[in-house]
Amino acid sequence: MFIDFTDTLIPPHSTTDANAGRYELGGSSSNDIIFIESDEKQLPSDSSQSVSPQSYPLPAKIFHWISAVVIIWASISGFSLSLISDESIKHAIGAFNVSITTVLIPVFFARIVYRIKLQLCGEYPAEHPGVSKSEKKMAHLGHIGLYVLSSIVLVTGVLMMQSPIEVFYVFQIPNVITDSHLAEQYEVFHSHACRALAGLIIVHVLAVIWHRRQGRCVLKRMV
Repeated sequence: MFIDFTDTLIPPHSTTDANAGRYELGGSSSNDIIFIESDEKQLPSDSSQSVSPQSYPLPAKIFHWISAVVIIWASISGFSLSLISDESIKHAIGAFNVSITTVLIPVFFARIVYRIKLQLCGEYPAEHPGVSKSEKKMAHLGHIGLYVLSSIVLVTGVLMMQSPIEVFYVFQIPNVITDSHLAEQYEVFHSHACRALAGLIIVHVLAVIWHRRQGRCVLKRMV
């Protein structure tokens, strides 16, 4: 006799034919055997079958967090200088920011080169499977904006200097612009770019929080 199997409990003395997808129940005699058809299918044990967002390579993570820490620190401390009255503290913070952002310049452009290399070699991680096409497009544009504005801020930060750049009192880099009027224009441009970058960083952080509230922890890909 064949019976469709749904949630039927299997007695402890039953045997299972996994290949046939049937359960053989022992009866009171050798001729009293019942086969129950099973609709269950064996699932592959390979965990790679499950869909999960790809993590970024380790170098990408290192580049990201170095850039994030330096830029966020420089932005917050730079905007806070107007609230500090002690000139010695303002000078110390300003000198430190000049040094650390100068060191960041080659690191940041190495990050851009590495990102392009991943893209060209087809090694860039796929987007989170739960993200829609429109969200992917917005995220792509947002990341381009972060790269462009960060580059502008770093470059204009050097061009606006009217004296040699002292890097942690270890070595000096001669100032690129000798025309003070032109340097002042770069300083104004630098200030506007810093504000735009700070706004885009806030949007970026809010997007990460929004994804988390939607059940998509995209931050795990970068940690």
